[in-house]
Amino acid sequence: MADPFDTDPDELLESEDATSEYEKGNFDIEPEIPTAPSPDIPSPEDNYGDVDGNLRNSFWLLVLVFNVSLFAVSIGVMLVGFGTHPRLGLQVFAVGVVFGLYGWYRYRKTKERIEDGEFDVGEKDGMDETDGETQ
Repeated sequence: MADPFDTDPDELLESEDATSEYEKGNFDIEPEIPTAPSPDIPSPEDNYGDVDGNLRNSFWLLVLVFNVSLFAVSIGVMLVGFGTHPRLGLQVFAVGVVFGLYGWYRYRKTKERIEDGEFDVGEKDGMDETDGETQ
């Protein structure tokens, strides 16, 4: 019985006639760089001109009021919490609470004005203002 491990490994992998790609010099050393397909992205439409100017101004006023409120409340709590200026911290906190209450009041009034139909909201693209469904 012949020993299966008695053969030369080079004889098993390659015949004498065949030459490797390395010996021929026909090999590619750089990998192929894949290209991703580019998606079709529609350009956004500028719909800011469709919004009523008073509504836009009310929105930005609310953004400003709530930002001031959040900032003042945060700074006031930190001044009181760290104990550096507790009296000033309470005053700044109070200013933040007042701005927050004013912003909440303005938000409710603006929402009532929208529900009363003062602004042209929801009438574009066949939308019904009352129930939000298409006609």
